Amino acid sequence: MIRIAMNGNVTGNDEERRLDNEFLSKFRKSMVSNFRVTYIEEVVMDGSGTVAVICLMENNYQLVLVGRSHVRRSQLLSGLKDWSERSELGAIGDIFASADTKGDATILVVQQHNNLENEGSESRKQSLEDPDFIKDDEEEMPIQGSSA
Repeated sequence: MIRIAMNGNVTGNDEERRLDNEFLSKFRKSMVSNFRVTYIEEVVMDGSGTVAVICLMENNYQLVLVGRSHVRRSQLLSGLKDWSERSELGAIGDIFASADTKGDATILVVQQHNNLENEGSESRKQSLEDPDFIKDDEEEMPIQGSSA
């Protein structure tokens, strides 16, 4: 997991930042023994810093999950929407899909939505504390490619 964060000197939505930090803390605690998951935090000043981070990692991953919607006036994305070729991917997804990038990762774009429950139906929220949320086969070694 790579979190691209804003330099701490910039003011923003304190409640949103608190919720992000709370979720990431729970995620990191739940993944502490999972050798397949690493957490990296990159601090940037603006949109060009965001692009630089993405360009550094473009060849390192086969699957990239990105959010489609972002805070409208985020300094992290400043100037990026002006150059967007595929707005349906969101600003970050568009960078990965750009002809300028050399990577060949699959991009999965996720979009948050409000779940409207039907009356009488039961809905089950999953959380990081739920043992069924993340299933791991508890292998000792990562899966290696087979040689032909």
